[in-house]
This record gives sequence, structure tokens and C-alpha cells, in this order.
Amino acid sequence: MAPTLIHSEKLLEECDKIPNLLGRASMIYRLIEAYGLLKFVNVVEPRKAQHDEILLCHSENYLKHLKSCDGDEDVTEEDEEFGLSYDCPKFSGLYQFAEIIVGGTLSAAETLISGSNFVINWSGGWHHAQSDRADGFCYVNDIVVGIQKLVSHFPRILYLDLDVHHGDGVENAFSCTQRVFCLSFHLHEPGFFPGSGSVNECGFGSGKGYSANFPYKRNLSGRRFRKYFTKTTNLVRERFDPSACVIQCGADGIAGDPLGGANLTPRDFADCIKQTATQTRILRRLFGQLRLISTDLM
Repeated sequence: MAPTLIHSEKLLEECDKIPNLLGRASMIYRLIEAYGLLKFVNVVEPRKAQHDEILLCHSENYLKHLKSCDGDEDVTEEDEEFGLSYDCPKFSGLYQFAEIIVGGTLSAAETLISGSNFVINWSGGWHHAQSDRADGFCYVNDIVVGIQKLVSHFPRILYLDLDVHHGDGVENAFSCTQRVFCLSFHLHEPGFFPGSGSVNECGFGSGKGYSANFPYKRNLSGRRFRKYFTKTTNLVRERFDPSACVIQCGADGIAGDPLGGANLTPRDFADCIKQTATQTRILRRLFGQLRLISTDLM
């Protein structure tokens, strides 16, 4: 069965609005077209998320504020309280943006639930947004909402985060549950955003032990990264026995990224995804229901 790609021009249009990432979503999709990759996927057009679905992650007060935002207004104290300044500046139509972005990953989750084995949403993966504030270029946490959707169907979800920054928003959302295991591989050193993700952070209460962080130092080689990725993920899959897997594939771990600091290559990430997909097929033969979603922080 061919992988599914979540795509629409409206989804690209909304992603292109992000002030710090202007036009990047369209650039990536045009490269996919230029390389002739669309013939290898089934394209599914995403729907718009409903208000109560976005509430699966975000507070009513935060969503109310997004509705009231106008990109032409000066930044207020309330904007700063909700994280809408500096790396997440306001722009017009923020609530509509949230509906479309979350809708993309919800559509990916629904496609997985319907029977697809592998779903890709290159316009998703906004893992830093918290329940009541934007952070780290992320205005809305589509991953959390998507996983909440998957949890309604699958008993256990494994979340793998390969972004060079710690997946703090997702880990915080699921830090007290045993149904979602959050595993993040990221650069961790003083002053590096978001400052969380040490090996000591492993969940709370009944979820203690169901979050794991693999922090690494600047200029980590791909060989070492792949080695420890394999050992760690194999152990987690063996012990946790996930029914579905969500992977955040942030490209900022690639060598030369101005906000990164790692020394990885596209091949290193591809090998990790290939390994996870292969393991997915093996486990699906054993357990009959493992699925995988791949998202990318734009």
C-alpha cells in the first residue's frame, strides 16, 4: 500500500504565512513535485479542525485570544502572556491558521485509523506550542491533537521526536499518562532552546517512566546518532509495545542549519525513518495494527 500524503493548496497557503518561515511550505512541496515523488503517494486533502478538537490541546482562553488577533496591532501585554511576540509574532487570521494546521494532522490520524500504514504531513509537527501559549515558531500543537485522536482508537502510541530541539509541548501534554510514550532525541546544552529535555525528565505520577529523553552534544555524528537511535527505539518498542507511531522529523538537525548545531545528514534521518517503517511492518505482522504518522516541523 502506497504512503498517504496530506496536502492541499490551502494548507500550504496557511503554512506560508508563518513570519519566520515565509514560503517554506510551498518550496518543499514544489521540490516534491519537481522530483516526481507524487506518483509514489496517495494524496488526501485535509479537513478543517473543529473548535472542540483544538481544545484537546489548547485552552479556551488561548483560542479566544487567537480569534481576536490582528496582525496590524501593536504587541500587548496579553499577547506576550500568550507567547505572541518575538519568535511567534502575530499575524491576521491566526485562528483560521490553527483550524487548518490542526486539521492537517487530524486528517492524517483519521487516515491512519481508516487503514493506511504510513501517512506523511510535511505541514505538521509544531511540537513547542503549549496549552495556553505559542512558542518556538509553533502557534498550535497539531501533534498533541492528532495523538489524542489516535488514542481514541489505538491503545498505545509511541511519539518519536527527531528535531534538534526537545519536543517539550508534546511531552508536557502526555507526561502523566501511560498510553503515550514520548521519546525525544535532541541537542541539549546551556542556553539552547527550549532548555528542557534532560535525561532526568521522565514523566510524572502514573506517567513516570513513559517519557524518555536522549540529549546529545553539538556536532554529534550521524554514525553515533543512528547507533543510539537503533538501540533506544528497539528497547522502547519491545517494552512499550506501541500500536501506532508518530514521528516528528524536524530538519533542523541537518548539518548547516543556522538554528541547529547537530552534524546529521538527510541520509541519517532517512535511515531512522526507514528503520522505523521496517519495524512497523514487522510489528504489524505480529500484532496486526501498528501504524505510523510522519510530521515535519516547517
